[in-house]
Amino acid sequence: MGLSFLLWVGFKWLQIEPLSAPSVAGKPDIILERGVIQHYDQGALVWRLQAQHTQVDERSGETVASQVDIQFFQEGQNTSMLEVTAQKVTRTFNGNLVFEGTLEAKDAQGLQFQTQNARWVDRDQVLEGSQAVRVVRPNLKGTNVSVEAEGFRYDVGAGKISLWSTQDKVKFTLEFEGER
Repeated sequence: MGLSFLLWVGFKWLQIEPLSAPSVAGKPDIILERGVIQHYDQGALVWRLQAQHTQVDERSGETVASQVDIQFFQEGQNTSMLEVTAQKVTRTFNGNLVFEGTLEAKDAQGLQFQTQNARWVDRDQVLEGSQAVRVVRPNLKGTNVSVEAEGFRYDVGAGKISLWSTQDKVKFTLEFEGER
């Protein structure tokens, strides 16, 4: 008991230096190359992100990934409902994802869309953007339906995309295979 007491007293006054130098402003705390990050909500997989390069900044609570492939899952399902390829994604302190640069997406029913800059709202489980978006729905009978709008909101749970335009300029195109 005497030795334990002496060790305890010694540790009370002992100053312990960190094992590594504190992180430098502008430099990430953690770097991961070619890694996979999975996000769960109450035990259910929400999304799986695979990136060439990932940085974690513990001070801001942000994670930044580049050259990203991400799959979004419907609650309680193990099948991907939406697959997104993006140049850069930042996961903010509140769990949202901010996509920068070109984003290409495809859902489980074959709906495809492209845009610049979007965000995943974790609380609502939706992907939304307020910049030009082009949506294409290939058809098994050889036709493609294409729609262009100024913004969108994709609900992963419903598998539904909503489009809008402040100028009432939504462009619809019906394309038949072999014709241009």
